[in-house]
Amino acid sequence: MEKISRKKARKPAQLLEGKYSQQELNERKQREKDFAELMTKDNLNNVPESLNKYGAKHYLILKEQLKNIPLFTDLDKSAMTQLAMFLGVLEESNLDIKNNGLIIPTTYGPKPNPHLKIIKEYSTLYLNYAKSLSLTPEMRQHMQKLTEENVSQFASEENVQFLNKVLEKKFNNG
Repeated sequence: MEKISRKKARKPAQLLEGKYSQQELNERKQREKDFAELMTKDNLNNVPESLNKYGAKHYLILKEQLKNIPLFTDLDKSAMTQLAMFLGVLEESNLDIKNNGLIIPTTYGPKPNPHLKIIKEYSTLYLNYAKSLSLTPEMRQHMQKLTEENVSQFASEENVQFLNKVLEKKFNNG
């Protein structure tokens, strides 16, 4: 079976040094900035109506924590909404356990609080979403250790060239 290989990822302009002239770096930084500006963050400020008060509270916390990350855009709103909803459910379940205890009385005798099962399920869901958004301590530590050679491992030279051509056409034609 033939092994599929990826081209080396292209470094962001701010990490480049050495053989590039200042003009080349400035042009590249501007192209990257123009591309980043195509992705908006306007809709992130609106708390989704589908969230209850607990989810809305967590949405606002997440939004505040993520506001300075340039890669986080409106495209990520649905994942952030899900994450906030999971955190809201976990908070509600923890409140129920705090108020009613781990074991609750039923007509058939004492049973484990059903919120224990909810906490188990939603903790797993939360961790999956948090990992995908690099919001767990482990993922943040991993991101911190990344070297400049693999900062953008999914952007091949061909993809970047294609996107640059698309951007040039967009800005040159109107």
